Amino acid sequence: MDFIRKHSFSFSFILLAVIVAFAMPDGHEESTVSTMELMVTEGDSLMSLHSQTDTSLPADRWVEEVLRLNGKEDTRLLAGETLIVPALPAYSDGILLAGEDK
Repeated sequence: MDFIRKHSFSFSFILLAVIVAFAMPDGHEESTVSTMELMVTEGDSLMSLHSQTDTSLPADRWVEEVLRLNGKEDTRLLAGETLIVPALPAYSDGILLAGEDK
């Protein structure tokens, strides 16, 4: 019992560290991305579709999200295909940067 009293601070610190470790988010949470459906027409590419959407995501991140949302492994598109794409606001912390519109 004397050992526990002498090292109670250490035990408390370890217990607190374990509690905090379990309470922290693991980083694998699903992101909440606003989406919309978009119909692919002849000659469309993901880059051309990105420029047609009103999104604040950079093109490379937007393409990654389209691939993820649609379970696609490559960027090939078929005319008539319906894609789920990120829409505005794609990500938002509530802060507008210089040059951004609402």
